Amino acid sequence: MDEGDPNEFEDVSQKFKSNVWRHFKLSRYSEQAKCDICSALIKTKGGNTKGLHVHLKKHSIFVVKTVN
Repeated sequence: MDEGDPNEFEDVSQKFKSNVWRHFKLSRYSEQAKCDICSALIKTKGGNTKGLHVHLKKHSIFVVKTVN
């Protein structure tokens, strides 16, 4: 993995169902996401978004979960 790779993180907000992805970019190389607001790296092991929701609360952003 090249630390300076400008394409390391990709916008997946259109691919994934959870609206939380509107505030993060997913790493192509590891199971983590980068916050669009503060650039913090959050683990997303197995596609889990709980950590992303918890992180957004620090920015006073609450994402409503979608219902099928």
